[in-house]
Amino acid sequence: MPPAAVDSIRVTTREAPRVARTRHPILVALVSVELGLLALQFVLGMFVNLYVTLPSPILGMYGMMQLMFLPGMGAVMAHMLTGMVLGVLALLTFAASALSRNTLLLATTGGTFAAVLGAGISGMEFLFSGQNNAFSYGMSVGFLLAFTLAFLSLLIAGGRAR
Repeated sequence: MPPAAVDSIRVTTREAPRVARTRHPILVALVSVELGLLALQFVLGMFVNLYVTLPSPILGMYGMMQLMFLPGMGAVMAHMLTGMVLGVLALLTFAASALSRNTLLLATTGGTFAAVLGAGISGMEFLFSGQNNAFSYGMSVGFLLAFTLAFLSLLIAGGRAR
């Protein structure tokens, strides 16, 4: 090829467009607290499972009042309270993620809320059904989904994932 032909061929490489990674510090804080509470919830749940004997079945309000005076019920109440706080926090995180306009973040926080809600419903059913193992399994699956989705939410909100 003559030199003039080589000069006329200019190949330029262009960098691929980068996706803007936006950090959401408030969501990072909310999801971090959520992950910490999920870890506490796991430890409390294991304690209740291993060391607390629940009567079966619990009948109405009178049964619940009797239940409060059994040994280990402080751990059960702490487990229930942590679950309620997790539910409210997951809902707040889901609402805050709607403001970010990030659909992936909205999906993961919404999934976290649904998993926490499902685990909570399974927990109440477990308590009132005479400790049916299917509901115990529902709590554990709800926890695993909630923890996984919350961790993904943390990565997305922190700008580490697309």
